[in-house]
Amino acid sequence: MEKNIFRNFFMKGDIFLNKVLKKKLIVLSIIFVIITVIIYFIPAIIKNSIILVNITYPKLTKYRQFMNCDGEIKEENCKEIYLDVPVIIGRLYVQDGDFVETGQKLADIDKSSTINALSKINPSDAISVFLSSEDISLNKISQFIDRKEFLEENISKYLRSDVIPSAIYAPCPGKISFITREIGLVSPFSAIASISQNNKKIAFITVNEENISKIELGQIVYLTSIAFPKQQFSGEIYDIAPRARKIIKGTNIQTVIDAYVKLDDGQDILKNGYTVTAKVMLGEGRPMIIVPYENILQDNENKEFVYLYKNGRAMKQAVVTGAELTNGVEIVQGLSMGDMIIDNPENIYSDRQFVRLS
Repeated sequence: MEKNIFRNFFMKGDIFLNKVLKKKLIVLSIIFVIITVIIYFIPAIIKNSIILVNITYPKLTKYRQFMNCDGEIKEENCKEIYLDVPVIIGRLYVQDGDFVETGQKLADIDKSSTINALSKINPSDAISVFLSSEDISLNKISQFIDRKEFLEENISKYLRSDVIPSAIYAPCPGKISFITREIGLVSPFSAIASISQNNKKIAFITVNEENISKIELGQIVYLTSIAFPKQQFSGEIYDIAPRARKIIKGTNIQTVIDAYVKLDDGQDILKNGYTVTAKVMLGEGRPMIIVPYENILQDNENKEFVYLYKNGRAMKQAVVTGAELTNGVEIVQGLSMGDMIIDNPENIYSDRQFVRLS
């Protein structure tokens, strides 16, 4: 009897323990599954929460300074023909591209029309006959218009037919690179014709007085022409005028010096008389490290810095900037070649932040 009671008691106890163990196993199994799932997904969650970044590298370049000048394309060995009196051209015997010999007649001058036109000019308006150019040497101007009385005397002198030539002749052999087709009086400051003796073109540039000390023989020059704005031509300064001259630009008097540029290219494209803008390279240039403007940030104290990518973190790096160029800014201090600069720093919110490469 007692044995049956003990047996029943232990049987009930085993059943109870089995139920408890089963529940614990189920709970443990659920916990294990949850932990397994968390362990499996945590890296992906962490990875997705880390900001993706792009990187760029500092670039090594040469910083070159340039000086801008105005200029014009001219024939290298070219004789320009000017007259001391304003005239009206009559018949032309040659045209651009013709070859001529010394003494060959180039054009007739219509003397009667010239005298008639000059006789109708008031002394107060006569200055416009002489100053037909925007860029005129004061040395030439002084020959004609030192004072009003002198100008009046010259106008009177020009009314005499013996002062006005009857024709224009070639002073040297060569090819006609230009001959005027102007209707009306041609100013003494305007060339009647020009004769080229070797058909090679050069650039004739004028340098303002404040930049004269910067001009040297052998300097590289880059040229652009209004006629071909998308093309760039190059050359080298081979000669500099021995003395400065004064010109009138609009209403201002400027002192300039002339420099001559031998062209490396563009001989077949650039025409005599084309206007050009010249960029004269000053010196050989100095090496510098540059980075894009958008990579440079400023802190609350207006100190500049960049973020570098190091071992999976965005590390704040102070920098000192220098010259500003069209393609970036110079880094004087703080970076070395090979540094990995974060290219989208606007996404970084703190120093040493975890990041990953895209």
